[in-house]
Amino acid sequence: MMKGEERKEFLKEYKMSLISGSILTISPSLAGILLWNRLPEKIATHFDQH
Repeated sequence: MMKGEERKEFLKEYKMSLISGSILTISPSLAGILLWNRLPEKIATHFDQH
């Protein structure tokens, strides 16, 4: 378990990675929520030759 000073130093060192990773993780869900009404009724989920 990290102590207070170690935690602060870790967050300071990896702040940009944490922010950019969070944005990349949340953005697809946010895009889905914002564009929900523009989606078609049926969406192809399986592309097969049969």
